Amino acid sequence: MDKTNKNLLITFLYLLCFYLAICLFPFSRYIQLEWLSSLIDLLVRTIFLIWVFIEVKRSKLPFLIKNNRKTSYLFLIPFVICFLSNFIWAFLSKAEPISNTAGGVFYIDLITVIVSASIEELLFRFLLLSFFLNLFKNKKRGEIIAVLLTALSFSLMHCINFYGNPPLAVVSQLGYTLILGFILGILSVKYDNLITPIIGHCLYNIFNMTLFTFFFQIDYSLEYYIYSIVLGVVAVLYSLVIYNIRMNKEKN
Repeated sequence: MDKTNKNLLITFLYLLCFYLAICLFPFSRYIQLEWLSSLIDLLVRTIFLIWVFIEVKRSKLPFLIKNNRKTSYLFLIPFVICFLSNFIWAFLSKAEPISNTAGGVFYIDLITVIVSASIEELLFRFLLLSFFLNLFKNKKRGEIIAVLLTALSFSLMHCINFYGNPPLAVVSQLGYTLILGFILGILSVKYDNLITPIIGHCLYNIFNMTLFTFFFQIDYSLEYYIYSIVLGVVAVLYSLVIYNIRMNKEKN
């Protein structure tokens, strides 16, 4: 492992440790007002996002810095399917929307989701993915291996949610973050572009987490998990097919 790659890994690991500490810190335990607790959490994450961005700029890696290729709309189809998946399920299962009134906390949480998604993309789809791409650059299918390992790491990071959440729900989250991470990685590698993955990650979290849980409350049944698995597998296979088609076109 060369010095640049070693420094890249060290930077990723220490930033990840700080990020996990922020995610696990119980702001609500020390601050009784819910809106104030959420606001302080948002401010801390925003400051950390700036810190991560500075570290990313300092790395001066050629990968993902300049984008000279336009993103194919074909690669965006899995995003549309994935970030609307829960709403599609709500329609198929005829789930009734719940009555809610948006308060200040809702809007704070919405911004927090965007900030958190941006942090995770810089950490995983820039720093860690760059590390794996350098590590496997001389291996056959090195890009796919790098994308898969990054997606697996991204998924395992969410194990922290076993603290205080239903185990089955967290296992489900590990599955869909693995799928999401793979699709985001394919986009990053193929187009040297961080903007599209960041937007895709933000949209996924906004639609599937913040907005969906605000409007719907559904039972996570066996049928729901089967539906999610099938949809995820289809999205991954589709991404791989499009990736291979584009690779073959470039070779020719």
